[in-house]
Amino acid sequence: MLSATCVRQPALKVLVPAQRVNSNTEFNFDGVTAYMEVNTSDEKRPLLGVYQVYSVRSGDLSLPYTIEQQ
Repeated sequence: MLSATCVRQPALKVLVPAQRVNSNTEFNFDGVTAYMEVNTSDEKRPLLGVYQVYSVRSGDLSLPYTIEQQ
């Protein structure tokens, strides 16, 4: 289960169960807003596809952000 909590600060809290990332908590990430579509009828298309990228937080998808454990 992935969930995000939006706040009125420049922050985003995302909960990812450790087993989903093989308990690895040292990795980099970036923020992306995109149009995604679920496909359930065409076997030639992916089940979940990205069809339009609107923005990338870093500007160049360089994965500059790291995990902060609380």
